[in-house]
Amino acid sequence: MKDSYQTPLVSICSITYNHDKYIKDAMDGFLKQETNFPFEIVISDDCSTDNTRSLLKGYLERFPDKIRLLLPEENLGVVKNFSTTIAACRGKYIALCEGDDYWTDPLKLQKQVDFMEAHPECSLCCHKVLIINTNGLRPNSVFPDIDGDKILDSEFLYEHAFIRTSSVMYRNVDLDGLLKFLEGFKVGDSPLFYFFAQKGYIGFLDELMSAYRIHDNSLWSSQEGIDQVKRTLETRLLQRKKLHLYASKGLNRAIVDYILNIITYYTKRGDKKNLGSFLNLGYRNFFVASKEQRYKILKLTIKNYFPVIYDRLY
Repeated sequence: MKDSYQTPLVSICSITYNHDKYIKDAMDGFLKQETNFPFEIVISDDCSTDNTRSLLKGYLERFPDKIRLLLPEENLGVVKNFSTTIAACRGKYIALCEGDDYWTDPLKLQKQVDFMEAHPECSLCCHKVLIINTNGLRPNSVFPDIDGDKILDSEFLYEHAFIRTSSVMYRNVDLDGLLKFLEGFKVGDSPLFYFFAQKGYIGFLDELMSAYRIHDNSLWSSQEGIDQVKRTLETRLLQRKKLHLYASKGLNRAIVDYILNIITYYTKRGDKKNLGSFLNLGYRNFFVASKEQRYKILKLTIKNYFPVIYDRLY
């Protein structure tokens, strides 16, 4: 057993912060995996202030041959903690799952490894997830709305953003390049998807094998709706810049859609102070926008700055 532990085919990479309400589901989902290959669980707790560390130490005592627990002495922040944990993984493949999400299928790792071994053209694979709204504001749902197993290209990812972190397995290649690329981002998962989309195709398995929680304490869900859109826009702009994706029609359309959502938000609130910078950003992306998007930018400009003309035209 010890030799298998030293040479894992798959590393499960997990980061945690104040996840004591959820970490048992995550850890149990990892440990229940049924595989014909060795795997390791590499998990890093970013100085949680709740009981997460104590719970993880308990798992480590029970499963020392499976778990490698990283306990930084100071808070690293989500991206540095993510990068540090990835760098510690030793498997040929790395499967991602944050501490507040969990896996529902005990054959998840086996199915994804089988797929990746059969499809060397794919650098990453993912699958459907159950979106759990713990706040009860929306019903649970399955994401994404894609039918059938598919092999998808980078443009599809840029336009549709169909991947959730708890579903991802990728090939552990070019670690130095990945770590350098992640520098400067405020999130780690989406940039990682984009990075590996440059190295091959994306395999999609039409199976529900994990759950993704939306809760008030998560980094993403704790933000206001408009802040989420702005954060995503910031990430997409940096991804485009770092990967030189200025010719990508799918990514450009997605970026302009985010800009239009923000412009519309500030228009409804009559917030000219914040509106101006995003209208300016819209015009800087005017010639990579679609014809319909250009029309919307012009229409919103007239509405905000030439209301009399707008009333006559519309």
